Amino acid sequence: MTIHIKCHIAYEKNISGSGNIVKYGRAIIDATDTSEIMLEDDLILGENIRKNSSAETYLKLHENSRLIVRHKYKAFFGSSIELIRNAVLTLGQGYINTGGAIACAKSISIGNGVFIGRNTYITDSDHHVIYDTNRNVLNEPMPVCIKDHVLIGYGAVVLKGVTIGDGSVIGASSIVTSDIPPKCLAVGNPARVIREGIEWR
Repeated sequence: MTIHIKCHIAYEKNISGSGNIVKYGRAIIDATDTSEIMLEDDLILGENIRKNSSAETYLKLHENSRLIVRHKYKAFFGSSIELIRNAVLTLGQGYINTGGAIACAKSISIGNGVFIGRNTYITDSDHHVIYDTNRNVLNEPMPVCIKDHVLIGYGAVVLKGVTIGDGSVIGASSIVTSDIPPKCLAVGNPARVIREGIEWR
């Protein structure tokens, strides 16, 4: 069953813009009264769902969080997107494939033409606070920025404070802990640039 939502009654005051939310299969939206979804284009939840599948696609927005959809974005069946309190997630045209997860605690920005492979994980936080002996926080969240036309391979992990440049490719199972320049192929744990000046399609 496909549901096209202009303003779902349960989230009417949370949704603005000209886009729609399109839900396939068991697509779940769990949003607080103070969260916001801004749709400049369509958000598709449960894309490519298999016939008779019970797989869930999950979108959760905590208090005062904001999801901004700049261009049509697809979350494939079995993927998960979560915005922690006060977080802002911006999505351009592209998709996150089955088993992929985005966990946004502060700020994640994903550009246009970004294809995120199966079983990937993108986060801007450690999700648990670590203190020193003086109770100073040692691991604050740090923004993540993925520029345009980026390919992130199967099982890769993108960690906090990272920028991935336009046109780059992140190899399967790589763990990105530092910035990747534009038009580079990066692989490994931690991910390292092994080739520059690449193009992909």
